[in-house]
This record gives sequence, structure tokens and C-alpha cells, in this order.
Amino acid sequence: MIKKTLENMPRLYATKTLLQKALIEKDTEERTYNYKRRDDSHYPILLRCDIAEGILHVSVFLSCDLRLKSRKPLYDIYIDKAKKQYTTWDNLNGKWLEARIYNLPAFLYSIYAEVSHNERIYVSQKDDAMIKEYLETQNGGFYGIGEYQDRLGKERLLAQRKRETDQWDNMLSGIPSLPKDWLHWVDKHGIKDNYIFYEYSKKKRKEGYCTWCERNVPIIDPHHNKKGICPRCHHEIIYKATGRAGRFDTNVVEVFLIQRMKQGFVIRQFSAYRQYEKGVYRNPDHRIFEERRVIFPDCLHGTVFSWGRYKDGRYRWKKGEYYHGYFGYRYYNGYYCSFDANLYTRNLAALEKSVLRKTALVQMLRIRNRLDLLAYMNCLVKYPCLEQIVKAGLNTLAYDFLHGKGMEGISGDSELAKALGIDNYRLKRLKRLNGGIAHLLWLQHEKKAGKEFADELIQSFIASSILPSDMDFILNRMSEVRILHYLNKQSQLVQREPKQLLSTWQDYLSMAEKLHMDVSKELFYKPKNLIISHNLVSAECRGVSAAAREEEILKKYPNVNEICRFVAEKYTYVGEDFRIVAPMGVKDIVREGIALGHCLHSSDIYFARIQRRESYILFLRRNKEPDLPFYTLEIEPDGTTRQKRTTGDIQGEDYEEARSFIKEWQKVIQKRLSAEDRMLAKVSSVLRKEEFEELREKKTRIRGGHLAGKLLVEVLEADLMLAEQIIQNENETLVSAGSDMEARAA
Repeated sequence: MIKKTLENMPRLYATKTLLQKALIEKDTEERTYNYKRRDDSHYPILLRCDIAEGILHVSVFLSCDLRLKSRKPLYDIYIDKAKKQYTTWDNLNGKWLEARIYNLPAFLYSIYAEVSHNERIYVSQKDDAMIKEYLETQNGGFYGIGEYQDRLGKERLLAQRKRETDQWDNMLSGIPSLPKDWLHWVDKHGIKDNYIFYEYSKKKRKEGYCTWCERNVPIIDPHHNKKGICPRCHHEIIYKATGRAGRFDTNVVEVFLIQRMKQGFVIRQFSAYRQYEKGVYRNPDHRIFEERRVIFPDCLHGTVFSWGRYKDGRYRWKKGEYYHGYFGYRYYNGYYCSFDANLYTRNLAALEKSVLRKTALVQMLRIRNRLDLLAYMNCLVKYPCLEQIVKAGLNTLAYDFLHGKGMEGISGDSELAKALGIDNYRLKRLKRLNGGIAHLLWLQHEKKAGKEFADELIQSFIASSILPSDMDFILNRMSEVRILHYLNKQSQLVQREPKQLLSTWQDYLSMAEKLHMDVSKELFYKPKNLIISHNLVSAECRGVSAAAREEEILKKYPNVNEICRFVAEKYTYVGEDFRIVAPMGVKDIVREGIALGHCLHSSDIYFARIQRRESYILFLRRNKEPDLPFYTLEIEPDGTTRQKRTTGDIQGEDYEEARSFIKEWQKVIQKRLSAEDRMLAKVSSVLRKEEFEELREKKTRIRGGHLAGKLLVEVLEADLMLAEQIIQNENETLVSAGSDMEARAA
């Protein structure tokens, strides 16, 4: 509507009739919701209307204004039925409003508190009929205007949603039909559960029906719900006695289908299972539900569509991810967790020659039968060199890339060696070794240093999970070969893994510098017994003035105090017997370290981590002795407890008393964490899992101490208190509750 035209239209002022109606008082004092009406008039709201130039003009008056001899309306409402538009001029504030009549500022309270019936809004019969006829509504007057605006709002909303869904339907219109053998393939290759049904008999030799080969087969001494092998098709099966099986379903599996479209291709994701009714085991009901479609019109950038409830309540295909707990599906960080492709492969040969030829996806599937298809495509978008990596036969490196390892230093260069930050000679070495991201990082370091390391040296470092970046603190004084020999010698001497000794070595050098030791000399930077030297300098550092140490730390890490105060409220918690106390700055941390006699305050490592917001320092105290130091905790941003140490830098049995309290604390703070906290925690979690996986594969065992002979990874996993486990348990509880509600509803 052209508002300048509306401003030039004649104004409608209050007539004598309206002034008289405003003076009529109500018969009795009424109350609504124990609220006394503020307007004693029988007609708190009065209307007058006219039609000019095809536009309905309605002036709205308040009786309280008319009683003060004012004839000007509070609002002027303009409605153009032909253009399906309306607007309101606020005479009091001198501005245009687009709100509906019910939502105008003067009526937000009075329409329900003072006007509960249409009879208390005055409008002449002529004007009432005019509004009703013009707007084509069932009601006239005030409520007729509201009815029309509501109807117009619904039409606009439907039109808006139709524009949105039409765009989606246009993209989905090119989805091809399912292959003719789709149901057979899902039944035989997608759904993994197969059975041999037999009738119970005392005979040792029996005959049963195999669901995979769909024939009667001889069986010997079967047992209900026990696993076995079909003697005919040699598939793994589960024996089911028909008299005891009852009604049951197979496990739900994910199956994927890649199909060519007119432009690009689509990855379709289904959930499938068989449903067996009691007594009818040869003809099960196949349940196959399509959950998600990802369309790649340009073979790289995909658009996700999921089947779910739309805004209007209907189920349909909608753009984006749909979060639900159906079949116990798990979602992580906004993306569906899918690890096993379980892919329909009969059309891959044709797709490899056409729409998938620039993706190397088929080649990767031949290498890894367990592959997250969508993770691969997302990785390919960010790092196009992934196609070259797969085609070059760098299988391990490609697999590491898919799991987000070491992607930071990869460039977009078209030449593979340059994209990986190495040269062609080192690329050939990487291919020969079939190296992963660890090999690549070492070759990048080798090229940058202008050296060439023996393959055996690199393999030794990788076997100990040591990367070049782990040795930055000592590489300016020792070569890589000498570092490896020193670590191996110390490992045999003190019975610790080389990876663990690196952090101890760095901690020792940091404290030695604080004592003004000349760490540029081999006598100090390469002690004969690293553990003994570490303990000695730690004891000496505890004698340094606390005030001087605080001043020194703040000069080097000026943000530590501010960060400590910022996170204090988020992580502080008081339980029944214990409490978590956050330090207010460097002063509290130094005092805690001195009181407990560990190296917290004397090493810069922990303050550097706080400065980077990689980890924080907290204090565990007993409620009965809140001021007495008990344990010092180093925690990651999501609450994962990384270290816990008490007097003498050890972990005693008394910590087990507080373990349940730590879990309670981890659960409480999940609601306080920000998106940034969770992002930082995710990085730490990925790195930790990678290290544990390597230790498990190598079966590294502890050589000395009371834990000698045990697997190192098992000890580390038992020591860690993962906050992510709390989140997972809560999610499983919510999913279980949702399934129970669905079952009760059914």
C-alpha cells in the first residue's frame, strides 16, 4: 500500500453519536481474573469506518479519550482487499504499524481485561455491515477485522511455505526409481540377520528352513537362539524353534544407494529390517524406510534432505537434518553417525565411469568396505587433493584424512606433492611406505629441515606416537637421531614410554630455566637420569619466592588471571561431601602447588595451557575442610579430568572416595558449557582416542611398578574420567524414554 496516498485520505473523527456512547456507563462493576476494569464505560472501544478509492478505512477510538473531549482516533486502519494488504497509523506516536488489530499496543491488555464480549465494542449497524461485506467475513466490526487479518496471515504463511517446498520438490523431482532387484539385494546383502527355523523334536537329526537360501536344510542338534552355519549356503545363522520364536524383528541396518541423476548423483540412505509374525516365518514383512537423500548436482557440494515432520505437521521430505531417536539412531554434532556404508554395489561400475569419475569414491570403497560416504564427500569438498591421494594408492593417508587427522597443512595446489607440502621424491617414499598422516608430518619436517631421515628412524618415532611438533623444545640442541637414542635409553632406565618422557623432559627444562641453569649445555639439557633430575629441580623450584614466581608468570602469561576468573563460576560446584573450587588467578595456583609439593606452580606448561584455553586448573576439597588442599585437577573444557595429583605429585587411594562426586560434577556443568567449550573439547577427545587406538594396536604393556604387565591403554582409560560419557548416557536415556513413549502410544 502506498502510504503517502493513505495520508492524503480524509480523516474520520468521532461523531456526536460516538461521543454519547462513550459517556454511557456500565451497569455493574465486573471483574476478570481478579482484575478490576480501569474503564467504567459500557463501550471501551468504538469504531467508525468508510470506503474510499476501494480501501476500507476504520478509525478506532477509546472511550477514555472521547470523555476528555478528544475527537481524534487512536488508530486508523487501512485495508486493501484487492491487494490483500493492511496497515495501521498510530496517531499517538505518529508512526505506521504492521501488527494485527489484536496486537496493537493499546489492546494488548485491554482487549482481554476490558473487552470480553463483542457487544462492548460499539460500531453502528451500517458500519458493521460495511466491514462484513467488504472483508467477506462471518463477523463484522472489530472481530471481523481480526478474522480477515488472521485469514490473510494464514494465506501468506501457506504461500511462503509453498515457495519453500516447491523449491525442494523441484530438486527432488529428478530422483530415479529404485533398482528392480533392490528388495532382493536388501533382503540378502543389506539385512545381516538370517535364521534357520525348525520344529522342536527329540531327534538329533532334524530339518529346518534357512531364510537365506530359502530351502529346507538338514541340521544336527540345534539350540534355540544359538548361532550356527547353514550347511547349504554357509551363511551365519541363528537357530529359531518355531514354538518359542514368537513375533520378533531383525536388527535395524543402514543401507545406501548411489544413483545417477540428470545433473550429478544422489546418495540415498535407508533403514531396513524384517518383521516375523508368530507362525509365519517363511514370508516375513520387509520394512524399508528411506531416511535421507543427499543430492550432489555438481558432484561435490551436497544438499541434504531428510524425511520428517514439516512446520505444518505433515511428514514430507525437507531440507536439512532431522533429529529424532527413531530406531535408536545416534546424532553427533549435528551430523548423522554412519560408519558402515553397506552399499548397493551393482551399479558402481557404471557410476565410476560417469558421475563418480572425479571423486575416486569407488576406488576408496574397494580399499575400505567400512566407509562413511557423506564424510568422504564432505572431506573431498574441503580438500580436493583427496581424489589424487586415493588414486595414488595412499590408502592409509586417505583414511586418516577422513577421520580429520592432520588436515591443517594441506594446500589447494593442483600438484599432489605440493599440496601435501613435500616434493616428488618424498611422495614416492610415502607411497612405498603406504604412510598415513604421521609419515606425512615427518616427511614435511624432513623437507623443512633440509635433511633426509632413514625410514627406520621415522618408523621408530611413529611407533612411539612421537611427531616432530612434540620435540620443538629440544630440536635446537639435539638432532632427531640423538633424541631417539636418549629417549630409548631413558625408557629402559626408568621403565616409562618415550612419549611420556617427552613431557617430563619439557617440564624439567622449563623448571631448570627458572632456576637460571644454563640449559644450553648438554650437562643440563641431557641429564643422565631424567626422572631424578626432574624431581630435584621441582624441589628446588618450591623454594623460590612465591611472590616473585607470581610476578614472573603474569609477565609471561598476562591473561591467566582473567581466564581463571572468567571460568570460575562455570566450573565451581558443591556436593554433599566434596566441592570443586576454582582459583581466582596465578596466586592461588602457586600456593596450591607449594602446599601439595607438586610441580604445578614451578612449570610454565600448565599456565601456557590456560593461556591457550586448552585446559584449566581446579581444586578438589573436602567440605569438612574447605580451605585445606586435597587434590589438584587439570580438566579439559568439557570437564574431562586429565590429571589429578595430591601431595608429592601422586594419585592416592583416597581419590576413589571422590570419583562419584567428579562424575556428578561433570554431569552438572554440561548445561553450563558454551559452543566454544564443546569445540575445544572435541579436538582434545579426537587426539586422545587416536593415541589410545595406537596403544591398543601395539599392545603396549607397563614394565614396572604395581601395574607391571597390564596393558597401558587399559590403565589410561581407567584413569581418565571422560565427560563425553556423561553426555552419551543422557542421550541413551532420552532415546530409551522416547522409545517407551512410542511403544505405549502404539
